[in-house]
Amino acid sequence: MFWHTVWREADSPSNGILHRIKTSCTLKYNLAITVAFTAEYYASSDKLVHYLLNKSIPDFWKTWNRTFSRNLASHTTIDGHGDDAEIARVFANKCCSVYYDSAGNTFAMQEYVNEFQNVLISNGYECD
Repeated sequence: MFWHTVWREADSPSNGILHRIKTSCTLKYNLAITVAFTAEYYASSDKLVHYLLNKSIPDFWKTWNRTFSRNLASHTTIDGHGDDAEIARVFANKCCSVYYDSAGNTFAMQEYVNEFQNVLISNGYECD
């Protein structure tokens, strides 16, 4: 998320170090999601096989329904809020409490510029 924002603020370059970092982070994120879904799928499959082999039919069907019967219209409640607008407001407030705009902090900004220049230099780019 951070590198995507940096990439967008740099006018979304289609090549260069920022593009490579953003693409790498995106690919790692997508891979992590795929691995998590795959692990959940195999864990459910292992449970199904275990229950079937042990002739535990009620547990088999409970696991089957929990795994394959996804009710997409289910009501979502977050921090006691069920309305979409309220959930969005709670999410925005949480993000604001966790993250801050480091562009207003000149020390943090200079530290970032120095670190970014070090990355460019270590990858063979020249800085002015």
